[in-house]
Amino acid sequence: GAVGDHLGGVAVPTLFVWSEGPALTATTARATSRYVTGLYEEQFLEGAGHFLLETTAVDRVIAQLVQHLGRT
Repeated sequence: GAVGDHLGGVAVPTLFVWSEGPALTATTARATSRYVTGLYEEQFLEGAGHFLLETTAVDRVIAQLVQHLGRT
């Protein structure tokens, strides 16, 4: 089976923030959702690149996180 199939689902609210890059893709985000039984949100940041927290995208990530936490 897939990596993580033997683990229980993630029951806490989860936010998956991603942009284009070799590891984080639409496929990765959708596959991750299979392991979350709680609220799952996916946010794509256009043009942010792979290293979201090491670039100017950090403010956009924080904004998404604050919104997510406000809904949970």
